[in-house]
Amino acid sequence: MFSSPFKTKRPKQFSYKPLFYDAQKEEFEQRVKRIQKDAELEKNIGDSKLQPAFRENWVRNHKKRAHSQSNKRVVMIAGILVVLLYFLLK
Repeated sequence: MFSSPFKTKRPKQFSYKPLFYDAQKEEFEQRVKRIQKDAELEKNIGDSKLQPAFRENWVRNHKKRAHSQSNKRVVMIAGILVVLLYFLLK
């Protein structure tokens, strides 16, 4: 509104906290969690927790294989296209 000539305005303060992403730390924490889960399963080997762990590991490995196969397929198709373009434009 109206500013007084005797009072000066204070600067506006923000509570900004910058976020940092550390890929190595994330990977380390995931490995620690996975190892803790595996250690917990070893303690309770007779429990019904064993089956979901196997399924979880299988799904994780299956996704990795699917990604690598997809990447190989893309590289092969790109290579074939490059060779075809080379012969067509030669």
